[in-house]
Amino acid sequence: MKIKASFAELDEVLRKMGVNKLAEGPAGSKWKEIDIELAGRGIDLADPSEITVEEDGTLSHEGRRILVYIRDQYISYGSYKFHVANCSTIQSMKESGRFKTRYVASTRTDGKFAVNRIGNDHEEGLLIEMRVCINCLKRLNYKGYNNKRHQDAKKVNDEFSLREFFEMYGRTTVSHPGNTNITAPVNAYSDHHPTFSRICRERAGWRCEKCGIYLGDEKARQFLHAHHINGDKSNNSWDNLRALCVECHNEQPYHSLPLQEFEEYKRRRRLLK
Repeated sequence: MKIKASFAELDEVLRKMGVNKLAEGPAGSKWKEIDIELAGRGIDLADPSEITVEEDGTLSHEGRRILVYIRDQYISYGSYKFHVANCSTIQSMKESGRFKTRYVASTRTDGKFAVNRIGNDHEEGLLIEMRVCINCLKRLNYKGYNNKRHQDAKKVNDEFSLREFFEMYGRTTVSHPGNTNITAPVNAYSDHHPTFSRICRERAGWRCEKCGIYLGDEKARQFLHAHHINGDKSNNSWDNLRALCVECHNEQPYHSLPLQEFEEYKRRRRLLK
């Protein structure tokens, strides 16, 4: 017997929770209950030990990269912040013992989170918009935040996107169980990388997929790179490659690329216009 069922209402509820689809989960498997909770209302953290601080300073919970925020709020809407790194604020909370039962783990990308407003007009489950913690940007040196002038640093803060953050750092933490320093896979470009790189850049129309600059001219193509999103240089799957100009590529975690030639190219380009 075949049963016909419509999941339209469920899909709509999940959409409002911030879950786009129930397809592949963060680790390539089907979505699990924890993934739906993280992408929806979030998961209450009873103890700091439930959060893993990754080597790059980001936070994770049960293999999922997360952000954290305080559920019970006593302050005005405009002051609410979420945290994406083990910043000085989070460390202070841990050391003072104020962390317990106060924080929530989430993977929402719309910047809106469920809070309980504490006070004379007590309200629960309010969905409010939050901004990223500046100390987190400093901890990660996000997009070169620490080296920018005040106005440029403010722009990084104002334009911060959780969707872009999770794309840059990945939604899951990569590990190789059972590997040793001898047997672990070598993180190096494959022999076929030049071919995949060219296809990736052609697929993007020779434009940076972040800032949009066109680099299709023969002498300019050297400034458009194929970036490995999850940091694994040997993984040339199409969903792991993104065409980025050298400047945007340099802003990715663990990248330090020379920019002088690219800056000179852009200067000459402006003079020719």
